[in-house]
Amino acid sequence: MTYNLLPVDLLNQCHEDFWTLAPANVNVVLHREVSSVATQWQRRGIATKMLSLNMTPEKIAEFKVDGVISETSSFANQALLLKKGFKCLKEIPYSSVVDSQGNQILKTDDGSKGLRLNLKLIKDFEF
Repeated sequence: MTYNLLPVDLLNQCHEDFWTLAPANVNVVLHREVSSVATQWQRRGIATKMLSLNMTPEKIAEFKVDGVISETSSFANQALLLKKGFKCLKEIPYSSVVDSQGNQILKTDDGSKGLRLNLKLIKDFEF
């Protein structure tokens, strides 16, 4: 499948199928948008802290949250979320995002192959 999309539309395309991909017992999720840490602040645990910042057991229970979803576009974020227990539900290969002439428009320099939609069930978080 190829996508004739603007890069900004890629996020919407990535998560539009979420409810058909999610486990049947998932009804409420927190949605993290793409995160990024400036180079001079990397390797300090900031991205890890952003995975669950302000998530308290009380708020999770109050809103009956079943999981957290997040799109990841960079190799570093994909590796981090995988290490932290997120599962990839869907990946849109960057090679499938083309212009009206069929030319690939997204090319990365970090080794990532596509935009990923990830899920981590709330029961798998440690608070």
